[in-house]
Amino acid sequence: MQLTFPVPVTVRTVRLYNPRAGDATGAASIQVNSANVKLYADAAATQQVTVKSTGALAVSGTDVGFADVKVRAIRIEFTNVTGTMGGERVASLAEVEVIARGEAN
Repeated sequence: MQLTFPVPVTVRTVRLYNPRAGDATGAASIQVNSANVKLYADAAATQQVTVKSTGALAVSGTDVGFADVKVRAIRIEFTNVTGTMGGERVASLAEVEVIARGEAN
């Protein structure tokens, strides 16, 4: 997945939330075991600035910290996902939170 910002932002943390396992029918069991968070200087996401890898994500959120990096786009790539939703092998996040400061264009 990719987030593109209309103005540059200085990113401190990207918080990734693992989907909650199970539901009333027990149909969801997706678990993100690892992912890469890539930061890009341009909106087209062609000029990679940095990348950080995660381990297994938590339902309560997993912080991926950065040293105040100025970017226009963030790309999250799953590297290991297990489980299914509704019997289908899919990949998903419950939520993505970006702790950042907007900058002048």
